[in-house]
Amino acid sequence: CFAADRKRFDARLRNQTLKGKKYVVKTLAETALFPQETGLLTIDPAKIRIDIQQPGAPGNFFNTTSRILESPPVTVEVKALPVPTPRVFTGCTGRYLWELKADKKNLTTDDALTLTLSVRGNGDPHRFIPPALTLPSGLEALDPKIVSEEQYETESEWIHEQVLEYAILPKVPGDYVLQPILSWFQPDSNQYGIYRPDTLHLQVTAGANYSAAAETPLAGAETDQNTGLRAAW
Repeated sequence: CFAADRKRFDARLRNQTLKGKKYVVKTLAETALFPQETGLLTIDPAKIRIDIQQPGAPGNFFNTTSRILESPPVTVEVKALPVPTPRVFTGCTGRYLWELKADKKNLTTDDALTLTLSVRGNGDPHRFIPPALTLPSGLEALDPKIVSEEQYETESEWIHEQVLEYAILPKVPGDYVLQPILSWFQPDSNQYGIYRPDTLHLQVTAGANYSAAAETPLAGAETDQNTGLRAAW
C-alpha cells in the first residue's frame, strides 16, 4: 500500500459506551492507505506506549509504569477493477473533478493550440496516467507537460491535484471537431465515470509558412470505433 500520514483529523476527546462501560476516546493517528495490488492485505497492528499512574511509596503520591498497547491486525480485501476497462481509463479510482480548457478556437498552421486539463480527486496519485490524445488527421499533439501538482489533506480526505498542458500543432487547414473523453472508477457506485467536456470546434487557416504541396487529405472527423465519437482521448 501507498500510505500518507494525516495531520488534520479530529483529535478531540469524546465519550463512548462499550459493553455498558463508559470510556473517554481520542483518535491518536490517521493514515490514508491506497492499495497497490489485489487480494487479502493485512494491516499491521498499531502500537503505542503509555504511562500508567499507580499509588506510590509513602511520601510520593504516584509512580508510573510503562506499558505497550497493541491493536489487532486488520485484514481487508482489495478487489480488481471491473472488466472491460474503458480504453480512455486514466487509472484514477475515487471521487474526481475534471476541467478542460482551450486557449483559442481560431488559429493558423503557424500557431499552436494549448489544451489545459485540471484534475482533482481523492484517489492514489501514483495511479494517475496522463491521458494520451487521439486527434483527427491534420492535428498533432505533443506529450503533455505537468504545469503544477499538489497533494494535501482536508478534514476528511487526502487530495491530489494536477494541471497538464497539451500543445496541439495544426498541420493542415480546415474545421476540426474535438470531443475528448476521460474515464475513472467510482467505488461508491462500482462503475466507471465518464467525463465529456463541451465539444471544441477548431478552425485552422493557412499560415505564412504553410505549403499546399505538403497537404495531406484532411480527415477532420475520424470516427473512433470504441466510442463512436469523432475524436477521443
